[in-house]
Amino acid sequence: MALPVIAVHPEGPRYGAPLLFLPGLWATPDVWRRAASLLAHRGWEGWIVDPSGAGGAAARAAAVAAVAGDLGRPPVIVASDGAGLVAAELARRMPVAGVVWIAPVLPGGVVIRRAISPWRVLAGLLLARRIERPAAWLAEAEAAVWRRDADDAAVVIDMVRGRIALGPLGVPTLLAAGEHDPRSEARERAALAAALGADVFVLPEAGSVPLAVGAWQSHTGAVHRWLVQRLGEGVLELYAEAMAERDEE
Repeated sequence: MALPVIAVHPEGPRYGAPLLFLPGLWATPDVWRRAASLLAHRGWEGWIVDPSGAGGAAARAAAVAAVAGDLGRPPVIVASDGAGLVAAELARRMPVAGVVWIAPVLPGGVVIRRAISPWRVLAGLLLARRIERPAAWLAEAEAAVWRRDADDAAVVIDMVRGRIALGPLGVPTLLAAGEHDPRSEARERAALAAALGADVFVLPEAGSVPLAVGAWQSHTGAVHRWLVQRLGEGVLELYAEAMAERDEE
């Protein structure tokens, strides 16, 4: 299926890897607009992809791979909470430059099982219907347009059951968790980081949507710095070309 995509063009392209943003569970693409716009101001090409309706994590990864393949360069996948599972699956399917998992939630962990009623999961399994958003999920979101009332049962069940194996992704990987995100428990975060071989940031004073509310500019800046440092010279290719063109002029 063709997925809806929002292009966020940089004011002046500086970096060789495009950023591909995936909204998390019960979130709309609009939740990424602030961070994508700020990163575009800093020179990153951005694409916000909406995989809702594509099914579970594997099906979403396959659909997103079709979008990513059209970019012409391995992207950095920037995903939130449950979409991190899609990002990890995508990294196994195709070349990516890196993965940034914002507000990471351990698939199959205690936190995700506590957050989502087992009765909702059972109804999703038996009736093959969408699962309603728990009241506390994305409660910090300032705009109602950032939230969905329901999401695909398949992707919610993938997160609750944790049956998709996770292993080192082989690319620079970051887990960036809000200090006050109720879904981010230190032990589970450490287990996820160990499984993926990921770096970990705890973003001070942040909650469950750290790149959209509160000190979101500062937190987005921290992600920007990590990208430049960890992706190295390769990601600076466009910047080097731009500087050479400027010198010639």
